[in-house]
Amino acid sequence: MTTLKELFLCWMLLAAMMLVLGGITVAAEPEAMQSDDSATLRAMQWREDIQHLAQTLPTVHVNLYFSISEDEFQSCLASLAQSVDKMSDVEIYVALARLFARIGDSHTMITPKLNLRIVPIQFMQFADGVYPVAWPSKYPSIRGARLVAVGDTPISDVYQVLASLIPHDNRAQLAQAVPGMLNNYDLLVALGIIDDDSPMPYRFETEDGRLESIQLELEPLEGIDFARALDPQTDPVPLYMSRQDWFWQQYLEDDRVLYMVYNVCWDKETEKTFFPDSARLPYLPDFSVFAEEVFATLDAKPVKAMVIDLRLNGGGNSALGTRFIEALAEHPKIKSGVPVYGIIGRNTFSSAIINALDLKRVLKSPLYGEARAGKPNHYGEVRTFELPHSKWTVEYSTKYFRFTAEDSDSLYPDVTMEASFEEFVAGRDPVLERLLEEVRSK
Repeated sequence: MTTLKELFLCWMLLAAMMLVLGGITVAAEPEAMQSDDSATLRAMQWREDIQHLAQTLPTVHVNLYFSISEDEFQSCLASLAQSVDKMSDVEIYVALARLFARIGDSHTMITPKLNLRIVPIQFMQFADGVYPVAWPSKYPSIRGARLVAVGDTPISDVYQVLASLIPHDNRAQLAQAVPGMLNNYDLLVALGIIDDDSPMPYRFETEDGRLESIQLELEPLEGIDFARALDPQTDPVPLYMSRQDWFWQQYLEDDRVLYMVYNVCWDKETEKTFFPDSARLPYLPDFSVFAEEVFATLDAKPVKAMVIDLRLNGGGNSALGTRFIEALAEHPKIKSGVPVYGIIGRNTFSSAIINALDLKRVLKSPLYGEARAGKPNHYGEVRTFELPHSKWTVEYSTKYFRFTAEDSDSLYPDVTMEASFEEFVAGRDPVLERLLEEVRSK
């Protein structure tokens, strides 16, 4: 069953996939100072929001207290309500985020409405560390440098602090989420990692092995000339990042491999079912038409193996992929022994992981790549409500899904491969390379 959260995540993951091709999130202005009267009203409204959260979430969540006790949940909120007059909105968010992380359900979280300032840099996690992938070009020594600390705090400790705010089941979710928080100035101030009213202090290990401290100013992004670790105008990109389509195929002639990328579990017909009045309907692709094109390629080409790449698929409606995989199993070439391989990664989430499990269940497909974010057995079927005054959105699970007998913290690939920073900037894809080597050897 599709959730609005899953669909939103699908779109966001496709945007994240192309972050080296585009811009950086726009920085916002800090909150204005408040008068005494408005501060009193603000504290009263926050206490009402917290009371609403304390009363509502336990009644709508399918099993809120499976990991955190009722006493702990309610006492944390009661303590927060007593302190809101001394806290900024960012500090309140930090307290609530930590509480939601302790709930232990990666689909249950709080999304604030905050004007958070960022510095103009973006990071990604690779097999060999955290590296900047976009930064102001006036700092040339950042190119190829590995982040080792924020201020005086080693990156491993920063990870632990930020992990306390993230509802997560495994390290893959942290690798997915933490790098995107490392440019969040106000959040790092609220956590005590950096001081307010100062530049953002990063410490890097440069390509030649030197340690270099660089302080990035909070500055308007308009007019900044950004450098990127991977420039699509001049550098090759991995094949799976070469297109932004929701789903697409390419026949790899040299290896006789049909390569299919499945980025979003959603299409025009699904949109019509859930949002019949959607203005986007004329522009959305039809997965059934795409599936016919895939089967036509299977019919027309000499196919030694097929690869289905799910590593950027954040979910949606798993029924699309399940029906396709079941139909694929009945194709004459697949029935005659043409193997189907799957690729998963840290961004494979929710409905997409159901489809990865379908590959193993229906086609006995070996999976390559990285452990995925989230558990195979998980709480989901997300619904939302708003806090009455702040209008912050609370997402919560209404159902528990069990897909495997073993309650593992992730679906781990049969062959684990993760790109290094050097491979990324060279436009290489070690996962697909390894998989094609296996195909050639048979």
